[in-house]
Amino acid sequence: MSRLRVCPVCGSRAISNLYSDDFGDGTGRLSLRCGRCYTWRGRALASHRARVLERRLERILKRDRRAITDEVRRIERAGIDSNDLHPARTTRLASF
Repeated sequence: MSRLRVCPVCGSRAISNLYSDDFGDGTGRLSLRCGRCYTWRGRALASHRARVLERRLERILKRDRRAITDEVRRIERAGIDSNDLHPARTTRLASF
């Protein structure tokens, strides 16, 4: 999983989106989008393995989003405009 978890472009472990495709032959593909540079990365896996990883990563993503929401609330309570904290972003596709 670590090869999927770390972005090959920027090295971030942040995930902004994920999905899996089941090819119907016992294999599938799990794809993740980097939360920092928005590069897509993916890997072909056995279908059951892709589903297990997808559920695990969805739990991580949910936890991370809760932490981000909590941090934004703290920033706003401190009187800082959270919109001033976002750097410019671009989308890239990683080669697989």
